[in-house]
Amino acid sequence: MPGLGRRIVALLIDWLACLLVVALFTGHRLLAPGDRPILTLAVFALEYVLLLTALGTTFGMRLMGIGVRRLDGSRLPFRWVLVRTVLLLCVVPAAIYDTDYRGLHDRAAGCVVVRL
Repeated sequence: MPGLGRRIVALLIDWLACLLVVALFTGHRLLAPGDRPILTLAVFALEYVLLLTALGTTFGMRLMGIGVRRLDGSRLPFRWVLVRTVLLLCVVPAAIYDTDYRGLHDRAAGCVVVRL
């Protein structure tokens, strides 16, 4: 299982990519104070749902060599990706994890983060 560091770096890469997308489409400066946080969050959620459903990994996860799988090794179905993403956006479930770095959002969706 990948460590917490890889997961956090992957999350930061995904967030920065979403900030860049929002900045490009809205014409705002990247990382400007108050720069459309709800729109960035929406792009982030869309990225997670689309890429985890289709590929089992996001842009940042892929760069860090990790992905999300069901406990049996298969990809997560759409509804569980959606549950996991909503809980991730709530932050607290993702911040509470066990000794295997499996967050509450992973447990609720019946999945685990794996090395690719």
